Amino acid sequence: MPQQQMMVKIEVDATKENQVLHGTEFVRRHKCPALVVSPDLVRSATVARAMARGSHKIICAVDWPKGTQFNRDKFRGMASEAVHADGFEVLLTPGSKLNITREVKFLSNFFRDHFDQTIEFRLVLGWYAQNRDDEQIKHMVEAVRQIPTPTMIRTTHLTKIPAARATVEAQQEIVDEIVGIRRMPVKLSGNMNSKLRHGVGGVLRYGCTLQQATDLHKDLSNGVIEGIEEAVETTTKSST
Repeated sequence: MPQQQMMVKIEVDATKENQVLHGTEFVRRHKCPALVVSPDLVRSATVARAMARGSHKIICAVDWPKGTQFNRDKFRGMASEAVHADGFEVLLTPGSKLNITREVKFLSNFFRDHFDQTIEFRLVLGWYAQNRDDEQIKHMVEAVRQIPTPTMIRTTHLTKIPAARATVEAQQEIVDEIVGIRRMPVKLSGNMNSKLRHGVGGVLRYGCTLQQATDLHKDLSNGVIEGIEEAVETTTKSST
């Protein structure tokens, strides 16, 4: 896979002020599509993008890391500058099936009524988070069937997960379950590395920390990912 083709699928999370400048430079240099920041960092990210003459989108993370504010409360107290982001990744609230459906419908209507159609409306499920279970996440995906297709659905806001849980097989099952309920663009996150990047199919974007994105680029430059692809091709041919 060409180096540029791979990097345009990587989106970088910058959760701290000192990560914004480095993250901006990374996504500009490698033509990554977006930088994801907290509401209080949207202004800094916007200024950094202008100074770097970048063309990437700035996505605002809403109600991270717990996702416990319900409906309109997710936006209460948010920095006013945050509304100027190019999109929002909203972490859904765990609860009953009824409340999950209510929230998803509210958020869809809220974005339709208050934002331009060019603003990206993304939902985050929060897979692997301790305050929600698999059944609640399934209800979240099912609720999305009742609204117009969001720009994207992100598997989780977490970027570091116990390795034994976030295997290639486990992550593929998550993606398959999502698209099996509602076919829509998926963004995969959690321990992103070369094996996950190549081994999990059906994914539009990948959410990474700056360090994970740097390591992925380094692996690509050193031929690690090409080596994984060749090994997969060889195995496939030998089994046919």
